[in-house]
Amino acid sequence: MNVLYQLPVWLLFFAVALPLTFIAWSSRHAAYALSAEPIDEAKTIYEGPSTYNDDGTRTQTITVQIPKGQSVTITQTFGPIAITANGRTWAAYSV
Repeated sequence: MNVLYQLPVWLLFFAVALPLTFIAWSSRHAAYALSAEPIDEAKTIYEGPSTYNDDGTRTQTITVQIPKGQSVTITQTFGPIAITANGRTWAAYSV
C-alpha cells in the first residue's frame, strides 16, 4: 500500500528526467560533432592610422579579433514542453 503513494512522485520524476536525459545526450553528441569541424576563421588584426601628437609621441590603435566558440542549438519537444540546449565545443571534453 505504501508503494501506491510513492508512484505519482516517481512518475513525475521520470516525466521530467527522461526528456532532460535525451536533450543532454543529444547536446553532447552535437558538441562532439562540432568540435571535430575545423574553425575556418582565423584571428584578424586591424592596424589603425598612426597619429603624431604635439608632444612628439605617436598613437596607433591595433584591434585583434579572435573568433568566438561555435555552438549548436538543439530543441527537443515533449508534448507541450520544449527544451532547448546549446552544444558548445568545450562541452564535448568537459566530462
